[in-house]
Amino acid sequence: MLQPRGFKAKAKGNLIWRLNKSLYGLKYVLKCWCKKFDYFITSVGYDRLDSNPCDSDKRFDGDDRIALLLYVVNMLIGSKKHYIKDFKADLAKEFEMKETRF
Repeated sequence: MLQPRGFKAKAKGNLIWRLNKSLYGLKYVLKCWCKKFDYFITSVGYDRLDSNPCDSDKRFDGDDRIALLLYVVNMLIGSKKHYIKDFKADLAKEFEMKETRF
């Protein structure tokens, strides 16, 4: 690794950058994310759908259920408000997240 073009620290010409966090775009990042998310989702009682392994659901008493549709790091949640609120609280304990409403 070399210093970026145009950047030269006097008396520190041999120093390079050290990364403290992983970067988007690395080939294995998505696989690691999916593995961690899958472990979390199954540990809180969700089942993967046979039709699409990125989608999960959890059934409650009666006909109530919550559905999770995951695309890379974006998620669509469908259910009654109190189920969604409980799920988001569990999710926030495990992951750093940002909510966008449409």
